Amino acid sequence: MRWQRPLRYTIGLAGLGFAAFLYTRFENKPQVAAPKLPPALEAGVSYQSKMSPGFEQVRYGKDGKEVSKVGYTNLVEYTDGRRVIENPRFMGNRDGKPFLVTADKGELRAKAPGDRTNDIPEETHLIGSVVMQEQDGMAIKTDDAVYNESNAILDMPGAMTFSDTRASGSGVGATYDRNQQLLTLKDQALIHMAADSAGQGRFDAQSKTMLINRGTHFVSLDGAAQVSRDHEVISADSAQMHLSDDNHSLQMMELHAHAAIVPVGGGSGAAPEMHADDITLEFQGDGRTIKRAQLLRQASMVLSSQTGKKQINGDLLDVQLAKDGQTVTNLTGTGGVKVALPISAETPQREITAKSFAAHGDEKGLNDAQFQQDVVFLETRPASKDRAAMRRKVVSNQLTLSLKGGDFADIEEATFRGGVEFIDGAKYGEGSDEMKYFAKTGKLALSKTGTTGRKQLVQTDKIRVFARTISIDLDKTGISASGELRTETIPDKAQAGKGLFDESKITKAFATSLLYDGDQHQAVYTGNVRLWQGEGNDETRIEAQSVSLDDVKGDVKADGKVTTRFPITSMQTSTAKGPTVATAAKFEYRDADHHATYTGTLAEPTLLNSGDGKIYGVVNELWLTDDGNDLKRMLVTGSVVARVSVDRTVRVDRMDYDVKTGLYKLSGTSPSRVITRAVDPKGAESCSLVQGSYMTFTKTADGKGQGQFTVTDPVGAGSTSGIMKNCVDWTIK
Repeated sequence: MRWQRPLRYTIGLAGLGFAAFLYTRFENKPQVAAPKLPPALEAGVSYQSKMSPGFEQVRYGKDGKEVSKVGYTNLVEYTDGRRVIENPRFMGNRDGKPFLVTADKGELRAKAPGDRTNDIPEETHLIGSVVMQEQDGMAIKTDDAVYNESNAILDMPGAMTFSDTRASGSGVGATYDRNQQLLTLKDQALIHMAADSAGQGRFDAQSKTMLINRGTHFVSLDGAAQVSRDHEVISADSAQMHLSDDNHSLQMMELHAHAAIVPVGGGSGAAPEMHADDITLEFQGDGRTIKRAQLLRQASMVLSSQTGKKQINGDLLDVQLAKDGQTVTNLTGTGGVKVALPISAETPQREITAKSFAAHGDEKGLNDAQFQQDVVFLETRPASKDRAAMRRKVVSNQLTLSLKGGDFADIEEATFRGGVEFIDGAKYGEGSDEMKYFAKTGKLALSKTGTTGRKQLVQTDKIRVFARTISIDLDKTGISASGELRTETIPDKAQAGKGLFDESKITKAFATSLLYDGDQHQAVYTGNVRLWQGEGNDETRIEAQSVSLDDVKGDVKADGKVTTRFPITSMQTSTAKGPTVATAAKFEYRDADHHATYTGTLAEPTLLNSGDGKIYGVVNELWLTDDGNDLKRMLVTGSVVARVSVDRTVRVDRMDYDVKTGLYKLSGTSPSRVITRAVDPKGAESCSLVQGSYMTFTKTADGKGQGQFTVTDPVGAGSTSGIMKNCVDWTIK
């Protein structure tokens, strides 16, 4: 066949070529020395190897999936099962979370005897420059650590540091659980959060131990916990911080045992200072500004402003802050609360206690506050050069404060409701359903809305006032009252009797309204006034539409349908006992000269009922004795009609009567007329008339008979007019 010959040539050529190769390989080259064998292993070493840079050993789990990679420069395995690697480099990816661990040296402990060199060790002891890095930025550094493969926990017995994107810290003794992303610092724990790009959000936290859970965004500090921030220091026996999803900012903080938040620097406008057994803080969306604080048990808070420091105590305080983290917008307290407000040049020191309270406001501050149950409002101020010491106390069931400028200390109005009582030195009040206190002016407005319970009362050192509506100026002791008004003076036993009303005895009054000025010592009653002292024959009484009294001068003025009742001894007879009654349009009494003036008109003249009878006139003036119980002189003018004795009537322009001498002086521009009535033994009545421009007479001691009688400038040749036809003019209506 044709293909056999070429094949034989090809094979022959191949054989010649192979013979040539053998000759050149073994016959023509010089002989090379055999390589040296590695040195013999040290005693106790069973295996050792080296790994070139960039090479890694892949480790697989039971399921055949890659678990980790290991790189090193040298590995030594000892006959006792120990394995030591130098410059170890562990790389892994658990649940999508890559990590890297490096060290100067690693000692590997096998899971079980007989494990091969490449098997995953149960425990790795890392020594020197240990660094664990998470892909998300977490890094841990120490000089000594043990990593447990089964639970993925790095145990660090000595000093360590850690860092994250913005956080860093340190501790002595720590563990890091990679599965839970949980870092536990066992002693001298510190964490520092750097400021954000805007320079905000920095804080430093320290405690004896600390737990940082990056997975749940939670940090727990235990043992002398303290968090230092730009504007305050937060401290407690233990604290828990709830962080944002990126672990960079605060969302909530819980403080337990001896909790405190103290502003740095303090001063006006600082954030609130807080103390309690426990405090819970909520933060604004910016992750740094406190939004809300809840203080539990033995809670106290201090608010600072230009008006000073205000302290609030309670069993539970709940405060909400504006976006600035300083201004209080809402504040509640329960379990027995106490609010202490500072003294200033304009305001006294104030203290408010109650079972609970709630204050509300806006971004500018608090606008109002309500206190509930067992309310006690106390104001005090020490004595100074310009004013006396002051202590005011109010109790009630409820109190509402109206605040100015968002400041708790700047009280515009305080409204007390239910069972209101107050005391201010000698001033006292009770029985009010509602009382408004105008703090700027020191005035009170009290009202009684219900019909049951105690009467509403305001009392000073001089007077008790009962009324449905009462206003009082505490600084000036000014009182305004109305509605079912009744008053009583406070007897002053040290005072001698003075004026119409004896200060050592109670003087009572009824009226529609009252204006009382303690500084000016003036009391003005209006509307159906009844003012009286004593009873029976010793009663002193004034009735009018208005009455004003001066309790220092002893002066009295009355106006509008005036009626007086005075126990004037000389105007009483054996048949006419009791007070002397007088009526007029107006009445005025001056105690300096014991002078009383009754004023009427021709149409409505004054009327005085004496022991002898009635006395009419336009003006009737009385001069009383020093004790006010008797008459010294009486002057009546203007169409006088008077019964001057049991049998004598005068009709004159002017009648002047001197009680001591018993002398009557009658005069006027019109003829003065004296009508005398006589009754014969048979009972027949007859009257006689004497008239003249001026005359005098003195009645007998028993008030009967002519007494001494003189007439000058008589009308009609100086003689009497004789017997009258009847006794009409003798009769007085």
